[in-house]
Amino acid sequence: MKIKNTEINIFAGDQANTRTNRKSEQSKKNNDKNIYAGNLNMPDDSIARRRKEAMKDAMKIIGDSFNNELKIDGDIERRHNVIEDMRNEIDKNQKEIAGIDANKTEFKKTYGITSDSQEQLDLELLEKRRDMRKDPKLKLSEEEQQRLEIIDKEGMTEYQKISLELDTLKEPFQKIIAESQQTIMNEVNTINAINLERVKTHSMVDANVAADKILDAASGEIMGMLIDETKDQIDKNMEEQKKAAEEKAAAEKEEVKKQEEKVNPLNQNDTTKQILDLNEIKKDVQKEVQDIIDKMKLLPEDIIGAAVDASV
Repeated sequence: MKIKNTEINIFAGDQANTRTNRKSEQSKKNNDKNIYAGNLNMPDDSIARRRKEAMKDAMKIIGDSFNNELKIDGDIERRHNVIEDMRNEIDKNQKEIAGIDANKTEFKKTYGITSDSQEQLDLELLEKRRDMRKDPKLKLSEEEQQRLEIIDKEGMTEYQKISLELDTLKEPFQKIIAESQQTIMNEVNTINAINLERVKTHSMVDANVAADKILDAASGEIMGMLIDETKDQIDKNMEEQKKAAEEKAAAEKEEVKKQEEKVNPLNQNDTTKQILDLNEIKKDVQKEVQDIIDKMKLLPEDIIGAAVDASV
């Protein structure tokens, strides 16, 4: 379709309301350059379907991002719950250890052991050697090693044996505490990493931007559909107007032809009548001449001769 020097304004409403009617009247003055999409045979199903598809795609992006955020929130909440459980576990096991330490203190009092006594100092040295198996950083001095050799040779006291046995009872609880502390540290590090990544990616913001782009693109497509349909409608209207004009011209031509046919038969009848009248007159003259001939008993040749003599 080619439209030369014509500006067409497309309105996506109907001309039914009063304000639009005023615009419609003005548009008529402007050679109908305004096209109202509401008055055209627009592909409503196609437009509605495209708009629905765009909205569905946009909502899917936002929904997927939102669901992903919910999953992350749920994961973080679960990790916080694990941390809370581990803290409770640590607290419980620390109470068990505290109970054992309380028993050690009671035994110490029972045996009359003071903190600065040689028996207590030897016990602490025995505990240090034991703890070296768990902590390689612990080191024994040469003097400490010599003292341990003497203790091993003389043997441990009853108090020292009971105290070391009570320490052995603490080991399972200490292990649980250590594992719980490690779990807490791991969970805290994971939560921090997740939060840092969320700040970097801001997925919900990106999802909204992507959704807006989809809707904008769909709006452009829908506007293109409206424009294409408007062009097609203009072509159709022009074709219909052309056809109507041709039919009108043909009808007018036919009417003129009919009028001419009404006039011509009258003229032809008059001419025919005149010819018939002349023939009748000719017949009458011939009849009168024949009557004269009959009356005079003359031959036709005589009449011809007489006519010649008369002419001379």
